[in-house]
Amino acid sequence: MPFLSIIPAIRTVPGVEIFDYAFEEGSDIKVGDLLRVPFRKRQIPALVAKISDESLFASKAVSLGKPQALLRFGPTMVDLLEQTARRTFSSRPSILLSWLRAVPKRFKTPKLETLSEIQLGLALPRRETRYLIDVLHGNDGLIETAKACPGRTLILSAWKRNADAIGTELDCPVLHSEIPATAAWKLASGFMLADERTLVATKLGAWLACFADTVLVEEPENDDFKQDELSPRFDARWLADECSRLRPKLSLINFSQTPQLSYQPVVTPDLDLEVSFEATGRSGKSGLEELMGSTLNRITDALEENREVVIVHPVRGERARYACSSCGWFAACPSCSYPVSQFHSFGICRKCGKKSQLPAECPRCNGSDFSRGRPGLERMGQQLPKIGNADKIKTINLTQAQEGSFPKKSLVVITDAALLAGAVEDIRRRERLVIAWRRLAAKALAASATLVVQGKDEVLALCQRTLTSTGLEEERRIEMEERQLFNYPPAVRLVKILVDGDEQRSNALSERLTADLPESWRIQGPYPVPHRSAARGARFIIQVIVPLEIADSVLYDTFDRYKKDAYIDLDPIAFFG
Repeated sequence: MPFLSIIPAIRTVPGVEIFDYAFEEGSDIKVGDLLRVPFRKRQIPALVAKISDESLFASKAVSLGKPQALLRFGPTMVDLLEQTARRTFSSRPSILLSWLRAVPKRFKTPKLETLSEIQLGLALPRRETRYLIDVLHGNDGLIETAKACPGRTLILSAWKRNADAIGTELDCPVLHSEIPATAAWKLASGFMLADERTLVATKLGAWLACFADTVLVEEPENDDFKQDELSPRFDARWLADECSRLRPKLSLINFSQTPQLSYQPVVTPDLDLEVSFEATGRSGKSGLEELMGSTLNRITDALEENREVVIVHPVRGERARYACSSCGWFAACPSCSYPVSQFHSFGICRKCGKKSQLPAECPRCNGSDFSRGRPGLERMGQQLPKIGNADKIKTINLTQAQEGSFPKKSLVVITDAALLAGAVEDIRRRERLVIAWRRLAAKALAASATLVVQGKDEVLALCQRTLTSTGLEEERRIEMEERQLFNYPPAVRLVKILVDGDEQRSNALSERLTADLPESWRIQGPYPVPHRSAARGARFIIQVIVPLEIADSVLYDTFDRYKKDAYIDLDPIAFFG
């Protein structure tokens, strides 16, 4: 009697992954088939990983009789699952569950074909990245390219709002995390079976590249494609790349505005738009917080011209911090000690999300003026009626600005260019700032909008320089030289290891790594992760600096032995947090 080695769609720890079942000869079962099997008193979906004549567990193997395949994914799905598990140091069942989510107990079994081998008239496959001002529109943009693609076209976007907008323009379904599991399965299976030729998905649908003829990726330089510090931790961009390796007939086209940081020179289009750079300082301020006098004059002029005004201000709430103007005391989260943002009479921690009450008086000096903290969107909204025609002024945060579009011929004001990089201070701050700045500038150009950018002189100079291809390339060169000088990625490879527990446990793992790893690999840490809530417990970071020439397969084999003791991230977004 032959045996099936199956991967169940359940959450397991690494190492508990494959289960053997017996089945009758003559059954039409192949590697990559999706079955439903009995498992711990219930029927669950499972993927056939191997078929063999022998099993070490033959005496205990449950017989499936003559099982029927629900879908025939094909061996590509098994290979992708295997490679993803190796790269993320997660179990294959856990990854399979995160991809499939929930397979309905009843659905019409189609005529069995190997889904990953269905080709629908594709010409020569392409591998390219297109650098465009507007990645979505124009003859070479994502929308027109998707309309011309034969066969099944999967479009990957990092943001739900962008995915919805693309789906609306193409009149095709959109798969994202807010769709219920059963409906998500219907969309995924419809795409696999080619009932739907085009599907837009966020990162959770990247595995469907297994079954596409063409994959189009919107703005691949953005790290929102990455699930960081989660389990399983996979990168949608890596999944698309891996599928193109496993399936040579697959086309993979990236649509980008700003190249990722690397040694490879890239020519990008210049962003030639009407922009005014306004230096911030004590002199020249207007009567409204966060707006310089010259900026306020431009807003007034735009309103008189009956133009819409959009103010991009990355600080949410009423104030970024609830800080005493007299002594500088600020309210901290009672759970993790991170400074809280003010929302009316209560505070919200931006680190752990916990709400807390804010005191009416400063506990240090008994002061009652807490205006020292930087004003947020709510505070700005309270002041806008002073301008007049406030109904034509819209205030938005950075996420809304990145995911949406600007009104045609509007005036767009960025209150502080430095805030485009986010609140985290780390070595990638300038890189993130340039990417976010060029994205917003491109949106303004696409809308024929006028842009006013406030900030410190150094940041404004950086923004002005990176509007051109030559300036951007010079900035990339300088940044790469600095990374190389201080041994920071991508000049080196950095493996991030997260250890939960006390310092003694992390020190013990660090000593093991020091003894086991080659001398040319540098170990740093362990460093405590700051602002961890008491409920989540302590966590420490160990960094391993690896020479660039080390192959991925060597890293997989080297760190596999530690996956039961820590979370291992081969391409982390944040290096020190």
